[in-house]
Amino acid sequence: MSLQTSYRCDIIVVTWNKLDYIKECVTSILKHTNVKSRLIVVDNASNADTQNYLKGVRGNERVDVKLIFNETNLGPGKARNIALKQIDADYVCFVDSDVTVTPGWLSNMIGLAHAYPEIGMVNPSSNNFNQVPPKGIPLDEYAQTLAPLKNSYIEVGQCISFCMLIKREVVSKIGLIDENYILAMYEDTDYSMKASTSGYRCVIARSAYVWHYGHGSTGRVKKMEAISEKNKARFYKKWGKPLRIIWCSTAGVDDRAFKELLGAAVKLAREGNFVYFFTQEKGLHDKSEVFKRAGLTEHANVHLNLYKGSLFKWFCLWRVLKKRKKKYDMAVTDDNGTAALIKQFNFLHRAKVIAGSDFKLIHATSQQKRFEGV
Repeated sequence: MSLQTSYRCDIIVVTWNKLDYIKECVTSILKHTNVKSRLIVVDNASNADTQNYLKGVRGNERVDVKLIFNETNLGPGKARNIALKQIDADYVCFVDSDVTVTPGWLSNMIGLAHAYPEIGMVNPSSNNFNQVPPKGIPLDEYAQTLAPLKNSYIEVGQCISFCMLIKREVVSKIGLIDENYILAMYEDTDYSMKASTSGYRCVIARSAYVWHYGHGSTGRVKKMEAISEKNKARFYKKWGKPLRIIWCSTAGVDDRAFKELLGAAVKLAREGNFVYFFTQEKGLHDKSEVFKRAGLTEHANVHLNLYKGSLFKWFCLWRVLKKRKKKYDMAVTDDNGTAALIKQFNFLHRAKVIAGSDFKLIHATSQQKRFEGV
């Protein structure tokens, strides 16, 4: 990588056939990218129609275009690595060929990443995250309504590569994508874990928006379920299996201990775990406000629940036993009575029960549990 940057961002799009998708994707990028960028399209041996279209694409005053044609279909991971070896910008952004971007999509993600040094990877808001414009509202118009959310974000356990901005310093630190994952499954989760374990955060930029059609970039591939299971097994062997953790806290949101407890839950979430945090609270209803009061950013993997009843420990037991198909791996509580009650029914739920608020113990136990049975 050159020390001199010519572009603010290198945008990497890998394509394989699907001419209608790549046309819409490229057109939207050229139209709505308002920072100096370079669009690198890596073609994985598409048909003649797709290749002829790409050869006719021209950049504009904001976006230059570079084309790379592979003789065979190398898959998305290897194709992206070819482009990563050529980046010369402050940021790189993966974009699937079945994505349509909207005004401010890239500048809003870059602005957010620049404002927070701890952020390493950024996803935009998207229908991928169940954020769909109201019926009859065009994508571009809907995107404009999100402008007031500039520099606002939600933290996530990992980013998804359908549209993923990465700081160049992160790429320099964690290297290339693991090419041992088949097709486009788990390689982005793996890449996010590399960033997280290197001290960076993965987030969703609330003010940036793109539309993802889904599966248009790879087309229909036989035996996808078997491939997914093979990739998942590789990921689990490398990083451990993400845990489902229920955390029952008797501390109210204004208690001094609450911030530390919720902060510990967020740390577990940053490792890719899913934490279902229950606490007794009668006054507040807005969960975002609870994170704000604790001085924390909302994390998508921490499902915060405010319990307003009087039978808290029985409620926690019910929540543990309620999970049938996807059971909890761990149950954490700062109340000895609640812990004792949940332990009595361990023969039904099989969750590891931890009483107390010693985060070192909780974290060590979670690390051990992640690799059990892998």
